[in-house]
Amino acid sequence: MDREQLQRRLMTTYLEEVDEHVRALDRDLLALETAAEGPARQALVNVVFRAMHSLKGASRAVSVATVERACHALEHKLAPVREASEPLAPGLIELLFAAVDALRDAAGRLRDGGSLAGTPIEALAARLTGDEVAAPASSASNGTAAAASLPPPGPPGAAGS
Repeated sequence: MDREQLQRRLMTTYLEEVDEHVRALDRDLLALETAAEGPARQALVNVVFRAMHSLKGASRAVSVATVERACHALEHKLAPVREASEPLAPGLIELLFAAVDALRDAAGRLRDGGSLAGTPIEALAARLTGDEVAAPASSASNGTAAAASLPPPGPPGAAGS
């Protein structure tokens, strides 16, 4: 098997893994959203955290840096909730649902041989990491709230000069 065949096989396996995690995350986030405070809810937080961790590692293995960055940032957001030092805020659940949608979109684009430039996952990664420059202005045309909330590139006050 040559290097190109190996890369294609790895990417196929990766995309299957993303699809499985996305389906599980959809289910687990719905359960988490309605779960009462307690051990069952904490177990769901742990499951979501592990899914992000797994996706981060798998993305690193196939050099999908944008997904890796987004999952790493989501792990960072979930860590205090997982450690029970912060409550699970409704905004974080909404962010996780947006991430699942962005992951689903990214997997489809990668499956079709497309780029992740200007996509919801890129906008989400940029928003989560504070790297607004990484999200090109064209990402706002995707209609995502994450992309629309990003300021235009350039130093403050540079517009109209």
